[in-house]
Amino acid sequence: KLQNYSRETMTCDQCPILDLPNKPFLYEDDKVFTVLAPQPCTAGHVLVVPKTHFPIFENVPDELVAYAVVIANKISMALFDGLHAQGSNLLICNGVPAGQESAHTMIHVIPRMPADGLSFVWLPRQMTEEQMATVELQLKEECAKINGTPREQAIDELKEVGEDEKKETGEEETKKSEGKEAP
Repeated sequence: KLQNYSRETMTCDQCPILDLPNKPFLYEDDKVFTVLAPQPCTAGHVLVVPKTHFPIFENVPDELVAYAVVIANKISMALFDGLHAQGSNLLICNGVPAGQESAHTMIHVIPRMPADGLSFVWLPRQMTEEQMATVELQLKEECAKINGTPREQAIDELKEVGEDEKKETGEEETKKSEGKEAP
C-alpha cells in the first residue's frame, strides 16, 4: 500500500536477530520478541517486534497487532516499575516518510521522564473549512471500506445482544407459562 516502501532503500535488521546464538531478548514468546533499541532515543527504549516478517504495518494481521499492543503495554509497565519512568510513548513508524528505517514493522516503547529532552510536539496546521471538508470526505470514503464504520458496527453488535436477550427472555416466559421453571 505504501508507495514509498522499497527493498532497495530499507533492509530488515530484525529477522537476523532470530538466528543469533545468544539472543538479546528482554522478552520472547511464539509471536513476538522485545529488545533494547540499538539507537535509543531515551534509556530503556524497547522494540516490540513480530517474529513473522511484515515490512509495513498494513501487512500485519489484526490479531497480531492486538497481541503486540498488549505486549507493548506490559513492556511499558515494566519501564514504569523497573526504570521508574513517569510516562511512555508507543510509536509505530510506518513508511520511510514516517521515519521507518527497518523493513520490519515494530512498536517502539519509549520511557519518558520529566526534562528528558525528547519532544513529540508538532505545530498544528491551519486548514480552511473547504480543505477540512475535502479531507474528511476522502477519508470517509476510504473508511467506509472497513467493514462498516465503528458506529455502525457498535449498533449492529448492540442489536445482536438485544435479540439474544429477547430470545432468552422469550424462552423463560414460555417455560413459566407452561408451568416449568427456567434454568
